[in-house]
Amino acid sequence: MAYLAAVLGLVWWSPLLAQGVISPGFISPGQAGDSDKAPKFKPKPAATVDPVVTQADARRNFLRYEAILRTRLKIAGAATSDVPNSTKPVTRAQIVGTFARWHTMIEPKQRSTPTAVKFDAARLATRDPRLAKLVRAGFVAKIGPVSTRKTDQFTAREFGDAIGIFLARAAETTYMPSSKWTPILQPDNVGG
Repeated sequence: MAYLAAVLGLVWWSPLLAQGVISPGFISPGQAGDSDKAPKFKPKPAATVDPVVTQADARRNFLRYEAILRTRLKIAGAATSDVPNSTKPVTRAQIVGTFARWHTMIEPKQRSTPTAVKFDAARLATRDPRLAKLVRAGFVAKIGPVSTRKTDQFTAREFGDAIGIFLARAAETTYMPSSKWTPILQPDNVGG
């Protein structure tokens, strides 16, 4: 049985090896059936620097996600962005401005009122009332790079998290779950 597994493993991996899709070190020892030696390759270290998001990157993502919001929530109109197509880093004001516009756009589609988030307004990086409104509604993290960091540059990971938090809260507030499939909304003693 072990011989059959080794032959099948060799048959499976050999075309990928021949095409250069994988390296010989990808196959663990014994998987090819004839070697007990450890693979002879050095893995390359992963990039440790998270790039700063440019205005062009932010614009592309804003347009993409606004189009998704408009499609899923059946909101008429085309996606637009006030962020220029530039290589400069995206600013907090541009992120907050876009999120505030999105929040205004989805408000008529909200089926539930989000629970207000308690936060310390003194910790916010700016006194922008739009930021405070977004934090209070839960569309921006109360302690996060967009809301509390003093510097005005954001990495790809931080920018992605900010968009993810906004979209998660948008999904939560624009969807009304069915009592048929949501146990917490069902009356007691259903069916029994």
